[in-house]
Amino acid sequence: GADKSKWIVLMSVLSILALPLTLLEYFFTKERVTLENQGTEEAAIPFRAQLKAIFTDRYMLIIYAYCLIYTFGTSNKNLSLVYFCNYVLGTYNDGITQTLISVIGGIPMGIGIFAVWPLAKKFGKRNVTLVGFTLYAIGSAVCWLFPTNMVIMLVGQFIKNIGGLPCSYVFMALFADVLDHVEWRSGIRCDGIAMSVYNIIAVAMVGICTGIFNGMLSQSEYVAPSVVGGVTVAAEQSAAVKSAITFGFVGLEVITGIILHTIFNHMINHPVQELQVRMKHISEGNFERDSSIEWQHELGDIGRSINDLAEDVKTLMDQRIRDENEKREYEYKMLQSQINPHFLYNTLNSIKWMATIQNAPGIAEMTTALSRLLKNIAKGTEKSVPLSAELSLLDDYFTIQKYRYGGTISLEYRIDD
Repeated sequence: GADKSKWIVLMSVLSILALPLTLLEYFFTKERVTLENQGTEEAAIPFRAQLKAIFTDRYMLIIYAYCLIYTFGTSNKNLSLVYFCNYVLGTYNDGITQTLISVIGGIPMGIGIFAVWPLAKKFGKRNVTLVGFTLYAIGSAVCWLFPTNMVIMLVGQFIKNIGGLPCSYVFMALFADVLDHVEWRSGIRCDGIAMSVYNIIAVAMVGICTGIFNGMLSQSEYVAPSVVGGVTVAAEQSAAVKSAITFGFVGLEVITGIILHTIFNHMINHPVQELQVRMKHISEGNFERDSSIEWQHELGDIGRSINDLAEDVKTLMDQRIRDENEKREYEYKMLQSQINPHFLYNTLNSIKWMATIQNAPGIAEMTTALSRLLKNIAKGTEKSVPLSAELSLLDDYFTIQKYRYGGTISLEYRIDD
């Protein structure tokens, strides 16, 4: 209601309960020590170096922008929930409107425990989060278009909250991946300060959003409830007030959902898809360098590596083609070198038999000697051959020379035992 004293008592009780719980968490939370760090002392990393590591990392800045924009939308939604249920969708403290909205918001959270991580493992955290932003914006838009229709509002809220599941369950996993990336890039592990910056954004946005929402109510001339005869009585709000409340509850989340979808799609999803397309082109045989994937960040480094790999593959393939062509040329020449002696042997053999038929034994003997001589020469270049083979070669050579000089020379062997 509008009784300030009761609100003060409620907040005091909650603060009293929160204090011991906070102290318990502080004193009984222990720092995790991994096996690889046991027994080792790490040098203290300067605070400025840690700040530089996280604020110069592209993906950490994207995560922080994601956190800021998403928290801005959800904080305004939470602040305007009661006002929306009291003045736009339902009536003041009707006891049912806010319950239905809250229940519809809680059902997807229960579904998400069983659905989100299997989907993230199958399609990737990046893709699931991107689809989530799309559903988040669509559901909010449905609610924004029909803010006074309970059925459509509940359907829109269900769609929106389904889309918000990756934000609730996958965000911290993405945050952990980015922390690993920061460590890989800078060699500094800065989980503590990175999480502190995240908490500062989350806490600060609540106060900023409270001021913004109250400013919207003030500008639209919101009339607060009053206590009459001990009963809280709500005033009838103007159309401007209802529009401001509706914008804070669902309209703003349409805008933040579109912005987050655009950021993730343009800065992460689109470059990854371009790399996938490039890899497909390479698999289809296109090895030309594609400078459009050589961005000035880590994904651009991957793009340059892919282009270098494609050029190396093209060079190797061209070299292999040249080697194959040279091999075929060599085989062709070898075949020619084999054909020529066979042709010569066959010709000499034909001459021998023609001389024999024509009763010219000298020609037949000389032709036979020449044929054997050529065959022995063509056999190879062995360093050691039998003496009998050498003598046979010498006989054939002497036979040719004997006919050349008209039988005026003779051959005598003198071989030691």
